[in-house]
Amino acid sequence: MNNIVQQKQEGTSLQAQVEQKKKELTTVLQSTILEQYAYDLNSKSPESFKKKQEVAKFISQLVNTKDKTGRYAILSCSKESILDCCITYCNNELNFFRNQAYLFPFGNKLSFMIGKDGYVAMAKQLNPDIEDFYYDVVYKKDEFEYNKVAGKTQITKHIQKL
Repeated sequence: MNNIVQQKQEGTSLQAQVEQKKKELTTVLQSTILEQYAYDLNSKSPESFKKKQEVAKFISQLVNTKDKTGRYAILSCSKESILDCCITYCNNELNFFRNQAYLFPFGNKLSFMIGKDGYVAMAKQLNPDIEDFYYDVVYKKDEFEYNKVAGKTQITKHIQKL
């Protein structure tokens, strides 16, 4: 319903509006991201090409993101919030397609949220010696004992009751 109203107000199709906004945001985001890395990157370096690809991935995810009323986030969210989300995405080198990060539009602001897999990826980027994560839930009435050996926690007993 809101999309139909939006089409009638603008006089152009919704898809044309999305494409126009996509072109505008791509140039703005790429220039902003490359300015942020201007000291480290020159325009022909592989790192700058990689950052441009990350911006393209962000835009492709943004184009498909809708709020709960069905409006496209690229049309309803402010440029500042989109820019903040893009910078966070590019700095953390996360991947939407591996469920490491998510975009959520709230009104006219876009929010960037890192998922569990994203935190795991970031930890592995910071410390390549991490092999895997093991986690479990401990409830109030569980019997739980552990020892610390060389700074690492070793679980010696964990009994859960229904």
